[in-house]
Amino acid sequence: MIKALITDGDGVLNLPGAHPKTTELLDFLDENGIKNVVLSNDSDSVIRAKFRKAGYNEPDLIVTPNSFTPSKKKPSPDFVYAVRDHFSINLNEIVYVGDSQVTDIYCAINAGVLALGADYSRSRSGKTLEYCINIGSIDGVIKFLKMFGRMASPYFGWELIRNGIDVRCAIAQHGRISGSLTSLLKNQKDFTFSSGLSASDLVYYTLLTQLYFSGLANHADIITIYPGHSPGSINPIFSKFLKDYQKMLSIDYKDLIIRHTPASSSRISGNRHLENQINTIMLDQSRKGDILGKHIIVLDDFTTSGTSLEAARILLERAGASKVTLIALGKFRGSHNVYTLNSTINPYTSNQITRRDYTFNPFSSTNNSDNYFNTYILPIFQK
Repeated sequence: MIKALITDGDGVLNLPGAHPKTTELLDFLDENGIKNVVLSNDSDSVIRAKFRKAGYNEPDLIVTPNSFTPSKKKPSPDFVYAVRDHFSINLNEIVYVGDSQVTDIYCAINAGVLALGADYSRSRSGKTLEYCINIGSIDGVIKFLKMFGRMASPYFGWELIRNGIDVRCAIAQHGRISGSLTSLLKNQKDFTFSSGLSASDLVYYTLLTQLYFSGLANHADIITIYPGHSPGSINPIFSKFLKDYQKMLSIDYKDLIIRHTPASSSRISGNRHLENQINTIMLDQSRKGDILGKHIIVLDDFTTSGTSLEAARILLERAGASKVTLIALGKFRGSHNVYTLNSTINPYTSNQITRRDYTFNPFSSTNNSDNYFNTYILPIFQK
C-alpha cells in the first residue's frame, strides 16, 4: 500500500498553475490517507509559495538541501530515507514520481523505491526516462494509484507461508481471463482488453507491484525463471519483464536453473511426479556464488500441485540458498504439495530419484483471496 507519494513540487504537478487533474490527484491522496511529499533542491519557501499560488494545501512534508546538516542535494537517497523516517513507514510503501533522470529517478533508485517517470512534465528534456515506469499524463498517475496504490497485505491472490515454506500466486481465481493468460505465457500471443490495455500489461504491472509492495523486491537477492519442458527454454515473456524489473527494483534477474533433459508436460500428460522434474533439471554451476546464502525467488507461469516449484526449492536449498520464495502467476488447485526428499543429490549435476526417495503432504493456502485484484485492477482493464 502506498503511504507516501513523492513529487518534485514543480513540473510533475504542473505547478505553479492550478490544473484540474492535479487537483484530482491531490484529492485522491487526501481521501486515501497518502502523504503528499515534495523532495526538492529548491528552498522550502519556494515550494510552499508554488502550492499557495495554485490554491493548494501545502505538502505534508517538504525535504530540501537545508533539511540536512551539512546540506545535501538529490539524488542522495537520504532525501527518501527522511520521508521513511518522518512517517515511520517502509520504503516499499513509497512511490516517487519524477521528471528528471538524475535528481528524481536516480534518487528513487538509490533509495530502493519504485519510480514513475512523468513524461508529460513541461520540465522534460524530451529524452525518455529510464529505470522507471513511464507515465504519459497526470491522469495516468491517478490511474496507477487507483489500480495499485491501495494494495495491502497479503498482496498476492494465493499464499502458503508456514514452517519455512513460502509459496505465492499472483492471481488465484483467474477463470475469466485464463484463456488470455495461457495464450500469452504458453504461446506468446497477446490479447487486448476493451480498455485498450493488454494481457501482457496486466501481467507486467500486477507482478511488478506485488513484488514491490509486498517487500519481496527489497528483501530477496535474485529472481529466476523456472525453465520450460525442453532444454534451453525459458519463458520469453517473463525474461523480458524481469530484465525491466531489475532496472527498477532492488533485485537481480539471473537464470539459475537448467533443463538438461526434456520433461513431460504435466498439463498434457498429467505426470506431476517429483522425479519428472528433479531428474530433468539442475542448477548452473557457474552461479554457485549467486545462490549460497542468498534469498532466491523462483517464478513460474502456472502451478497446480506445485511439483515444478518444489523441485526448484529442493535444489536451491540443497545448494545453500538461505531462503526460497516460489511464485506462480496463476493457480489451478487450492492446495500445494510440500515435498521432502530423503535421498542425497548434487543440485549441480543430473540426478536420478524414484518415488521411493520422497514423501509429500498437501497444504491449503494461508490466504486465498483475489478481492483486491478483482475490485481495483481487473475492472480497469476490462472496462
